[in-house]
Amino acid sequence: TVEVSNMVENVPAVKPQEIVASVVSQLASLIPADFPDRKELSVQVYSPKRSFYLLATEDIDELKQLLAEHPETVSLIVRLDPSVSVDRALLQLSEPPDSPAIKKLMFNMRFQLQDAHFAEDFIARSGMNKLPTLISN
Repeated sequence: TVEVSNMVENVPAVKPQEIVASVVSQLASLIPADFPDRKELSVQVYSPKRSFYLLATEDIDELKQLLAEHPETVSLIVRLDPSVSVDRALLQLSEPPDSPAIKKLMFNMRFQLQDAHFAEDFIARSGMNKLPTLISN
């Protein structure tokens, strides 16, 4: 378990982009160096009020606000970056319709599309246009 509030409060006064990098770096240090997708990971902030990725200055400000208001409900989740997940999903969509990769993708898609970042990128890259063909097969 990582103490999120200490991570944000103990970051010295630096440029906002460096704060994001510092928090991500601290979390990344907890991941084994030989983890295969380490460079493709992002940090997602999750609370019952909102879920977002630490990508910009505003995200750190929002994280601080969530921690001030409801520290017990905030979690940081290290997960595969949504754009990488979309890349992989689009690659799997080129598999034959009856392949195990397609079956797994279709099963997981219901969860992945709940992530707004994944869904927006998937739709923008025409992933949704490919699904009806697979579903009808």
